[in-house]
Amino acid sequence: MDRFSGEQALEAAPGGDLSVPGRRPAVERAPGPRLPLWRRVRRWLFYLLARLLAALARHLPRSWVGGGFAALGTVAGLVRRRERRRALQRLSWAFPRWSEERRRKVLWRSYRNLGRNLADAVRRDVRVDAAEEDRRRLEAAVHGDRPLLILSAHLGCWEQLGLWLAGSFPPIGVVTANPHNRRVDAWLRRERRALGLVTFDRRHEPRAAARWLRQGRPLVLVADHRNQVTSVEVPWFGRPAPTALGPARLARWAGARILPVGIRREQGGHVVMVGEEVQWQAEDDDATIAAACNRALEALIARAPEEWTWVHERYGAS
Repeated sequence: MDRFSGEQALEAAPGGDLSVPGRRPAVERAPGPRLPLWRRVRRWLFYLLARLLAALARHLPRSWVGGGFAALGTVAGLVRRRERRRALQRLSWAFPRWSEERRRKVLWRSYRNLGRNLADAVRRDVRVDAAEEDRRRLEAAVHGDRPLLILSAHLGCWEQLGLWLAGSFPPIGVVTANPHNRRVDAWLRRERRALGLVTFDRRHEPRAAARWLRQGRPLVLVADHRNQVTSVEVPWFGRPAPTALGPARLARWAGARILPVGIRREQGGHVVMVGEEVQWQAEDDDATIAAACNRALEALIARAPEEWTWVHERYGAS
């Protein structure tokens, strides 16, 4: 096995928005260059809009909010026609045996579900369950004799998945990406601290996250999107796609097990899904493990394709 540091491993890791419990390490951040006035105003307005939508989603009846946000998702699909065509192309690559009609239905459901899941992300009255077998498998992995790397995706309401993990198997760490908006970042930090959650910023806290995993505490990575990180092209639903090397390198560095975990909507709530453990050997290289991680995430997505973000440019612009 090649030797490399935990920091090098996290440099290749993607970010995510999953939240899990613990104490957040302090981090020193050097101030960046002052932004132009118009960009500062735009970020301030985005922050105000995010806070307003979160307040509405949190305090209005869930059925009203879910319907409203689902409608916003539908409008987004109608307006962004080019992105919709590309999303349909990705669905055809992922599920070539499906009819065109079925792919279109799944895509429109994914738009509506994205809105509903964004609304549920900030609520604390949402029911999240897991099958007893899946709960036992997770518990065995968390308390096993090796560190656990939980591999997840932008599938369903991933923020609720983090909250469920926080309450069921504390303490768990998660690697996140900075939203590049100082006010939004500070707000998310306050929200997560209030819930007893911890996050590790991918750019500023890589060593802390890697140590967390190596010391035997579970770490979550949301690793299904294309990111500006060290990557390798391996198959994603049958086509080469840039894939982050972070999960593979962290697993090798810490000797960790890799367990895919997702979430989907069901009967007015959400259900946690646990996939098959990613099998890897000490002699495997990063690309081999990355390809295995992709296959594990594909299997989760195939169980709830209407909940994944097909609008994401997973393969790059097409």
